[in-house]
Amino acid sequence: LLQLGDAEAALTASRRAVEALGDRHSDGDHVYVRAAHLASLLAVGDRDSALSLLEQLVEELHEEAAKIDEPDVRHAFLTRIPEHQRILQWATRLGVPLPVT
Repeated sequence: LLQLGDAEAALTASRRAVEALGDRHSDGDHVYVRAAHLASLLAVGDRDSALSLLEQLVEELHEEAAKIDEPDVRHAFLTRIPEHQRILQWATRLGVPLPVT
């Protein structure tokens, strides 16, 4: 919907998806749903909500990365998975601090 230029509809759809997801974060798909919601929040100009969500995503991403012992694999986890890469790029652009890995 964002690509079609309908940010409000994208926000409504992504909000529903996040609500349906609830607290289930075990399968990894939550990152895609929440990143889509983040993109929608940014598209409608809700910067405060977007920053709050982005801070959560960055923290969770780095918590998961910290569980990976091998530095090269940990780096790939953060930089080669497209949604992870997008989250880190947003964080850099919007001034959200990135933990040292």
